[in-house]
Amino acid sequence: MADYNKALESGCPEAICSVYDSRLNAYWKLHDYQHALRDSGLYIHTLIANGVFLMNIDQFRKMYPEFDRVPDKLLTEKLRGTFYPKMSYEDFANHFLKEKGGDHK
Repeated sequence: MADYNKALESGCPEAICSVYDSRLNAYWKLHDYQHALRDSGLYIHTLIANGVFLMNIDQFRKMYPEFDRVPDKLLTEKLRGTFYPKMSYEDFANHFLKEKGGDHK
């Protein structure tokens, strides 16, 4: 357990970190269900964040058409704030707003 905590404290990159899953399983085996439940939520959040980061805005809108009417900048800021709050808006937007043939304006 100490190794998992140390890995998370050292700044395990959220998008590729599977430590939450490993620590969740350890808590489960120890019958510490409260901490296992917390880590399951963190692990799910990490998986979704990874999926969001692998997409651009056009791919995201294809998967989630209910966001089609949300302006690009607002959607980008909401996703950044939810999944990558430590990343600057500019850095996230440079990745997320890219189209295959150019950039959104």
